[in-house]
Amino acid sequence: MKAEVRRVIKNYFKPIGDIEEDNMGSLICKKVGKEDAPKIMLAGHMDEVGFMVKAHFFGGLYKVYNFRWLVGSGSSKSEGRNKN
Repeated sequence: MKAEVRRVIKNYFKPIGDIEEDNMGSLICKKVGKEDAPKIMLAGHMDEVGFMVKAHFFGGLYKVYNFRWLVGSGSSKSEGRNKN
């Protein structure tokens, strides 16, 4: 599955810049711009992301939804503290 996702991502980024793959399988697309322009980075996952933030509360507390619950393992809710 990851190989197919990697192929699709490479096809989308080919027209944008130079694509590199590191020894962990991560894809890096570099586009050189103007030297004085802001530098940005976009990041994403090619595999499963296990949680989605459902609510953020005062003081950095958040509630997340566990996607693994959909396939019958783990619990559906979890709470934690935001490190920011």
